[in-house]
Amino acid sequence: MRLRIYFKKEKHRKINIKTDMDILLEWYKKNETKLHPLVLAVIFHHKFEKIHPFMDGNGRTGRILLNYILLRKKYSPLIINNSSRKTYLEALSKADKANLTTANKNEYSKLVEYIASQFTERYWNIFL
Repeated sequence: MRLRIYFKKEKHRKINIKTDMDILLEWYKKNETKLHPLVLAVIFHHKFEKIHPFMDGNGRTGRILLNYILLRKKYSPLIINNSSRKTYLEALSKADKANLTTANKNEYSKLVEYIASQFTERYWNIFL
């Protein structure tokens, strides 16, 4: 009996994940040329994390997608160190108020500022 309930819930979750991912990809297409590449990558990353499509590895996959967007836009990849993980998670959490179809400045400002500071700090530490 418990096994059947699990599969029903899992099937429903798969439908929601596919719908949410479709919404996310449409959001990306709509905003790809409107937003600064760093802002685009950060918001996409957060929205992906909020969907949480996999049982495991969502964080790693989300950060890979963030870096993929940055690389496609001719920016260097970003490394988020464990030493600032708490601040990173707090910034992600603050953005959780956003929905999949919008990108409100108030909801994303802390996350964008954090990622921008990490991006700048890592860049200067590597090249200077």
